[in-house]
Amino acid sequence: MSRKIVVCTMLILSLLLTSLTLSHAQEVETMNFDFYDNAEPVLTTGAAGAWDSVQVWGAQIVEHDGLLYMFYIGNSSSGIMNTAIGYATSTDGYTWEKAAANPIFQDSFANEYQAYPIPVSLGRVLVDTDGTWVMYYTTPNLAWGMPTQAIYRATAPSPDGPWTPDEGIALEGGERGSWDYQIATQAVFIVDGEYRLYYTGFEGRNERDESAWSFPQLGLATSDDGITFERNEDPVLPLLPDSDWQSEGVTSQTIRQTEDGWEMFYVGHPRPIYTFPNPANSTLKIGYATSSDGINWTRQGSEPIADTGETGYPLLGMTRIDDTYLLYYDAGWGQGISVLEGTLEN
Repeated sequence: MSRKIVVCTMLILSLLLTSLTLSHAQEVETMNFDFYDNAEPVLTTGAAGAWDSVQVWGAQIVEHDGLLYMFYIGNSSSGIMNTAIGYATSTDGYTWEKAAANPIFQDSFANEYQAYPIPVSLGRVLVDTDGTWVMYYTTPNLAWGMPTQAIYRATAPSPDGPWTPDEGIALEGGERGSWDYQIATQAVFIVDGEYRLYYTGFEGRNERDESAWSFPQLGLATSDDGITFERNEDPVLPLLPDSDWQSEGVTSQTIRQTEDGWEMFYVGHPRPIYTFPNPANSTLKIGYATSSDGINWTRQGSEPIADTGETGYPLLGMTRIDDTYLLYYDAGWGQGISVLEGTLEN
């Protein structure tokens, strides 16, 4: 065989392999979602006078010993001054029973980032290897309701408590002007003895100007003991400047570790975030991403896999039962927690 024929053959094989590789890389997993029970909430506000009588929102799902736990934020008046954290349990993901011990965490305290005693919010929970329940939480800024520059940690022997806050800070945000100056926890895992804390970082805001909200992105911090964390320098899921629905940032990342890797649902924002009810807000468009290691993420598809039609708090919770994904989102600015059902198609 001549040298020219050998070279041509190798070139053709190389092109074929490249084509197959590109084809495989471009395979997109699609998901079909629909509203459960016509979007009626599966968790509603409490009775008049209850601690969660005005709003419930911010669901996070923890699976433990065959039971589903939904940790959520509730309040008894509009605003952030009366927020607390409670939980509900379920065996099927659709019918939830609120815990009699609610609210389980309602400590109000001032700290180095907040001069006024503000109740905790946005708690994310895991069960440690020794059976201790661990919550990572933020305190909101009094003026705007956005997170401050730190994430804190509390522990309890059971979800009912008593919950005991650590004296120190679990994770501190970056310098003013950095992409993660303000931070809010989103998910917590233990991976091969290492604690991983996923958080949303914001550049921050000083004026009541809607255009001043800055580019939320997903960050990752790690720890050997789960008590103090070190931030990665760069976001692991950044915004997409050229996207028509996630150009201004990504929030509300709910993450799940599987036998084959990792998967994430998140909310994309095509315009600056604004925390107060405003019909100009974008609806909650949801994207899907996967990862082999939980660090390097690949978005699946260029379009949202679901759109709730809501303009409320951009927070999500997730679980999977058999082949069905259940996405819990905030309906009507805290008037209940509703569910999107979905299945994955290869």
